[in-house]
Amino acid sequence: MLVQHENRDAYVPKICKQILCALVLCLITCAAHSQAVPVTTAYPKNPPVVPSWVTMMDDPNVNYYDAVKAFNDYWKNKIKPVEEDELDESPSDKDPRYTRRQLRAMEREKEREEKLRRKLTPNDPAIKYAFEYKRFLHWQLEMEPHVKDDGHIKTMDERIGEWEKHKAARKAQEHKTGKGPNSPKQ
Repeated sequence: MLVQHENRDAYVPKICKQILCALVLCLITCAAHSQAVPVTTAYPKNPPVVPSWVTMMDDPNVNYYDAVKAFNDYWKNKIKPVEEDELDESPSDKDPRYTRRQLRAMEREKEREEKLRRKLTPNDPAIKYAFEYKRFLHWQLEMEPHVKDDGHIKTMDERIGEWEKHKAARKAQEHKTGKGPNSPKQ
């Protein structure tokens, strides 16, 4: 039951002050509580560690030999991902490059790897880094002709300059000998 006050004008501001104090108290409580709750992020606490060779192939200033060594060291005692050309390919008994003993040893090794592959989980490197593995092998083939003696890879400008020199030398040779695509046939 509401109590009638003699001065109604004094009663309204008193209630407003009480409501305002209650709201301020709620805001302070909510602010303190929101700071106490840990903020969840989309990133895990420990981000996955990517092998060094994965990042090395994307670095234009990488030493080619260091990247290949890191790749070989990483895969040294691990099952490697299956490549498409390995799926159907098996050496023939009539292949002169292999003895029967070598063929049997290769077949046993292939069977052993196949047994191990059946036991792989999604976190095994052969599954987890299969794309990067194939990408690195492609990168290795592409970069090999462009490796300097110190192991650094030639820049695109260096490659273009080398190509232009080769083109000019070939043109000079064709002009000198008279043999080329534009020379008259004899």
